[in-house]
Amino acid sequence: MRILLFFLMTITLILYLATKPWQTDGTCDQVAQVHFRGINFQFPLKIKSVLNPQIHGFIRNSSWLQTDYFGSNQISTKWFFNWDNDWNGQQEISDALKEKRIFGIAFELHKDSCKTDQEIISEIQKIYPGNYRHFENHGNTSYIWERDCLTIFVKRANQYPAKYSVPEVSFCYGLDDEQINIYATYTGYINHYPD
Repeated sequence: MRILLFFLMTITLILYLATKPWQTDGTCDQVAQVHFRGINFQFPLKIKSVLNPQIHGFIRNSSWLQTDYFGSNQISTKWFFNWDNDWNGQQEISDALKEKRIFGIAFELHKDSCKTDQEIISEIQKIYPGNYRHFENHGNTSYIWERDCLTIFVKRANQYPAKYSVPEVSFCYGLDDEQINIYATYTGYINHYPD
């Protein structure tokens, strides 16, 4: 009986370890260079890299930091990360939080509010050529480009009303298929849909 119990516990442990995802969100085994409208960075990227003294006007939330416009391009940016603590966005940014990886960066293109999704895609295809597949879920439309660890999303920051919405381009790193579908539907979410 003890041998059978030991055997079952061992099998259960092996199954648990075999199905446990070992990859942390925002990680991948490759470096991904990103170039967009004069903004250059590379994944993997940590929060401490974003806390640049030249960037002012942070707005904080429990899972993202938002910066003011970059230069005269009227581009506001949200830097998304997973934080498994009760940091509410108003507290000081701790050293532990500074070490968290960023899995996505969304650029809201305020100056381009009159451009169509196809015009934005045509611009991005000059740097990131290839097919941008159409994705729709819960009335939210996105165009998705995937290569290795990098995923690009072209969509509207707000779906309603569509003609007044600002175009949004996101660069994400190390997402799996399910996380890509969630992010495509709701910017910034990767592990669950919003409540």
